[in-house]
Amino acid sequence: SFCMDLVEVPVAAYSDCMQRGACRPAESTVKWAAIPDEVKEHDSTACTAYQTSESTLPMNCVSWTDADAFCKAAGKRLPTEAEWEVAASGGAEHRRFPWGSAPPGPKLLNACDRSCTSAPDHTPAAQKPIFDEDDGFSRLAPGGRFPAGDSLHGIHDLAGNVWEWTSSPYCTYPEHACASQHKVFRGGGWGGAMVSNQRTTVRMWS
Repeated sequence: SFCMDLVEVPVAAYSDCMQRGACRPAESTVKWAAIPDEVKEHDSTACTAYQTSESTLPMNCVSWTDADAFCKAAGKRLPTEAEWEVAASGGAEHRRFPWGSAPPGPKLLNACDRSCTSAPDHTPAAQKPIFDEDDGFSRLAPGGRFPAGDSLHGIHDLAGNVWEWTSSPYCTYPEHACASQHKVFRGGGWGGAMVSNQRTTVRMWS
């Protein structure tokens, strides 16, 4: 048994942690190895930390170290990836997506819709949308706006919106004690154009 927050960490909560000195200042740019300049410039405009009108949006552009520090400052912790998968898949139900087996759609999650690829700042890095309908948000959405896509236990946005860090190193699943310095993140994101990334079993690392 374990508890999990119902929504992704909002900007307001992370900003409060920064103001209290318990969290490092958030990044205003995306960072990963060998990122092309055009992709970095495009994706960094979606970083939410310093968009003061967006305090209800989920926090993003956060390293694993900073996510871990935020959780500890709140008296909590990051979930293991096994815990995350139990929460997303409904445990014994083994759901393909948090809501069930139906393919992703605009009422279920915030993902790459038609606005994702038609925006003026579209870059070659993006792909075809997951679905052609409009999910109502050109980028990130405040937590809990897609209740039809909730998990079995009512947790919001375990697919789409922003990926979630876990505490687990990138080991052969479900081992959690290897020496890897890479950490696992789960859940897909708003800009992703692959349906498979929204599945409850997909694991990525950084």
